[in-house]
Amino acid sequence: GIQSIPSLLFVPQDGQPQMAVGALPKETFKKAIADVLKVEEPSA
Repeated sequence: GIQSIPSLLFVPQDGQPQMAVGALPKETFKKAIADVLKVEEPSA
């Protein structure tokens, strides 16, 4: 199982789940959310 390595499981409504393992920079994390989950950051 997962112990001390950061792991994220992205599960989109359509498509295959994708796993990201390891520390991600903030911009990479935001891009993964936008690309995999098709969610855009709300504008302020």
